[in-house]
Amino acid sequence: MPIQTYNHFRRITSFTKTFVPPSIWESLSRIRANDTAVREYGIRQATVMCQELIDAGVVGLHFYTLNLETSVRLVLENLGIVHAPRDLLKQLPWQRSQSHRRKEETVRPIFWANRPSSYLQRTSGWDDFPNGRWGDSRSPAYGDVSFHHLF
Repeated sequence: MPIQTYNHFRRITSFTKTFVPPSIWESLSRIRANDTAVREYGIRQATVMCQELIDAGVVGLHFYTLNLETSVRLVLENLGIVHAPRDLLKQLPWQRSQSHRRKEETVRPIFWANRPSSYLQRTSGWDDFPNGRWGDSRSPAYGDVSFHHLF
């Protein structure tokens, strides 16, 4: 998972007792108060690390998103593995009905087991709805949290 915020990264690495190279701590310490810069750094760092793994012959990558998939999607776009999902998605995830009664249908239950689709496409909008998130809602990982999210 790319670095989202300095405090989250510090908490996760101390909890998991993960060794982090001093150069990363030094880079983060300079931008620790700017969540946007930390997130961008995390995306760049994750992209570089993944590219090194791919160049070394690793055939698969596994990411933990913790419901913050935007950073992972950006890493995959930087690597050229996926393209921006907004360009690939249809307006609706189903074919419009030719029936006169259902022609204007905009809501329909989707049974994912019957319609296999990539995880990225199914969850690309999750960052628009930060309900249930853990962390500081002022973080750029939440996106624009405005008054209408409260009701």
